[in-house]
Amino acid sequence: MCADMTTDNAKLTKAEENLAVVRAMFSGISDSTTNYSGYLEGSYNSAIHPDIEYYGHGPRGEIEIMIGKESHDNVNRICRRYMDEGASDDELVGCWPAGEEMVVTHIRLRRRATVTGEVASYDCVVLYRVEDGMITKGVDLVDKKCEEFWARTISAS
Repeated sequence: MCADMTTDNAKLTKAEENLAVVRAMFSGISDSTTNYSGYLEGSYNSAIHPDIEYYGHGPRGEIEIMIGKESHDNVNRICRRYMDEGASDDELVGCWPAGEEMVVTHIRLRRRATVTGEVASYDCVVLYRVEDGMITKGVDLVDKKCEEFWARTISAS
């Protein structure tokens, strides 16, 4: 889990504030009571800027360029069509500041495909840029298991 970088009486630096924004995004989707829909209805989505630029792996296992919150949300909706939400969750393994605006995260994802019943666990590193308390840019890199899982899932549907 992410290390707490503050003391009770210390004023937060910009990097610490941004770290808190990213940690809060995952608070609703990293616990056992919240499923993948937390991305669209929960704490994660509330931190996404309306004009976000996100470069990440979509359900076809390819890099998707998502410009704007609606585009970002649409990719998550597509992924949800192929997943058993009750058997899918994310774990924020760690997060670290990278300068004043950026936060690096290590996320472990578990997914169960509704089409094949296959269960996969894979890792992802995401770099977020935080401005004025909102995620304005993001870039992810997933391990090969993720790409292969989504390729099998999509081709089976």
